[in-house]
Amino acid sequence: MVSKDKRKFKRYFRESKFFIKHNNKLLKAELTDYSLDGLGALVKDSPDIVKGNVVDLNIKEPEIMISGKIMWTNPHNSGLRIGIKNIGTVKGLIKDFRFADTLIGLQRSLKTGILKIHSENMVKKIYIKNGDMIFSASNQDEDRL
Repeated sequence: MVSKDKRKFKRYFRESKFFIKHNNKLLKAELTDYSLDGLGALVKDSPDIVKGNVVDLNIKEPEIMISGKIMWTNPHNSGLRIGIKNIGTVKGLIKDFRFADTLIGLQRSLKTGILKIHSENMVKKIYIKNGDMIFSASNQDEDRL
């Protein structure tokens, strides 16, 4: 029997070093995979991280800034493997997420909110209700009907 991945958002695999802020301490970590819903990491010196903790992340490459909840931990010979679920607004660069994967994930997860994309003077918004795109707006004249 083949197991099907039930994740709503596509996972991207990438190694990148960053710091996790936990209990006002910065802990060295290495990213293993990420999505709009969360990420996996290996924490080097983290004996006090446990399931349920809330941590802050600011990863430079890919550029991802989130607050997350530790969903699982697993001891590893070079540290602690952890799974972090995003619990707030994801901030980062759209280049680090395929746009189609983002829209599909928002639809699958039945999210409600505004997907805001901006660059310098350009601002585009997609309004989403229960995963369905219901309206879009732009400050660019060429985008108007």
